[in-house]
Amino acid sequence: MSYGSTRIGIIGATSGYDAEAVSLDPSNGLRKTTPLDGISDVGQGTISLWIKLNGSSSSSGRIFEVKSVVNGDDIIRFLENRSFNTKLFQLTISDGSTSLQIESTDTLTQSDGWTHILMSWDVDAANGSKQMKLLKDGVDVTGTQNDTGDAFTMPLTTALWHQLQVANFTHDIADFWFDTVYFDLTQSSNIKKFRNDDGKPVSLGTTGQLPTGSSPAIFFTGNKDEFVTNQGYGGAFTELGTIEDATTSPSD
Repeated sequence: MSYGSTRIGIIGATSGYDAEAVSLDPSNGLRKTTPLDGISDVGQGTISLWIKLNGSSSSSGRIFEVKSVVNGDDIIRFLENRSFNTKLFQLTISDGSTSLQIESTDTLTQSDGWTHILMSWDVDAANGSKQMKLLKDGVDVTGTQNDTGDAFTMPLTTALWHQLQVANFTHDIADFWFDTVYFDLTQSSNIKKFRNDDGKPVSLGTTGQLPTGSSPAIFFTGNKDEFVTNQGYGGAFTELGTIEDATTSPSD
């Protein structure tokens, strides 16, 4: 499903919402080792999250990944690519043989404080016609795409590994949202479904339903006791370690 400039949707409230946040490190996070409930193999997806880095490392920092049951390859991987101190963030979408990968043109560092990351893609399109956008704080930071393959879909119905857990250092996270929809992020109305004009979080609804009118596959929100429950339709995740509350919020 795609949402362009003509879609009439529900936009979250732009005031009166205070996001709560949790702290994740290499010893804690959330994991699901079976396919998401009610999911389909599609080529479209969107991820929105608020993130604050609380450390640094020369190694890549994985943040969210979905792996294939067939060979363990990444279907979706969102990470900080620090391998060569580029400190960029990177998104990879794959079906195990064909992939679309993109790095941001801007950095994601500890000094940024709370940052909103919004990314949307549609890989079920011919070579040269696939869509992928990365936004940092509402600004397009999409780098060069390596779109050299045929149209493909993500094998989500056979995925064995879904994990929201950082690697190498501590991050704070708020309002993690994922669904199999594509938003045209050149349209400000679609960006405002996730952040307001003041650069703050908007309410996505108790089950994350406001951006599209229905709950997404994954929605983690609230304090440490609430965040561990997926409010989306995709089913329960297992808590790894002990997730703690963050000391600040993107609404501050």
